[in-house]
Amino acid sequence: MDGLDGRGQVIVIGATNRPDAVDSALRRPGRFDREFYFPLPDQTARRTIIDIHTTGWEPPLEPKVKDQLAAMTKGYGGADLKALCTEAALNAVQGTFPQIYTSNDKLQIDETQIKVLAKDFMISLDRMVPSSERSGSSGSSPLESRVEPLLRKSLENISKILDEILPPKKTTTALEEAQFDDRDEDAGFDKEMMRQGMWNTLKLMIRS
Repeated sequence: MDGLDGRGQVIVIGATNRPDAVDSALRRPGRFDREFYFPLPDQTARRTIIDIHTTGWEPPLEPKVKDQLAAMTKGYGGADLKALCTEAALNAVQGTFPQIYTSNDKLQIDETQIKVLAKDFMISLDRMVPSSERSGSSGSSPLESRVEPLLRKSLENISKILDEILPPKKTTTALEEAQFDDRDEDAGFDKEMMRQGMWNTLKLMIRS
């Protein structure tokens, strides 16, 4: 990128979502000395991106579902939204034809019966971590070797108490979700969020 010899009409362009991690030597004059910042899409832009990645879906997503999805995906980039739509479509296939994942026989899928519902997006939202949240670093560090034996028993007791008060959520696969999928087409995001909250509360009561 730098040197005594001319390179002709050559322009080097780079892109990153972690500018803080780029070596400062690459950002000095003569190298990547022009920087353009492109923020994450706002709600209007996310709505447009969802339109693009759901074009051609039959039956099409309702505008209300797209509006709610755009509002719920703050911090999602274009690639995140594309992956979200893809995962939701796969969840719809699993929910409509769960037998294809448990049978060794070749089964023909009638794609006209597949409809992507709000529940399919909720399953994907629950499992996805947008790229904007993956770059966060933790300030925690392990205890020193000379201190850890002194606090080991106390930490174990605290961990048990916290597990009783806030039991860890059991992670289910998309296939497990699909096997108990009622495919309620009238269930929008509001109903799915209320159903998920009630289910989490019930599990806490059972564990306690």
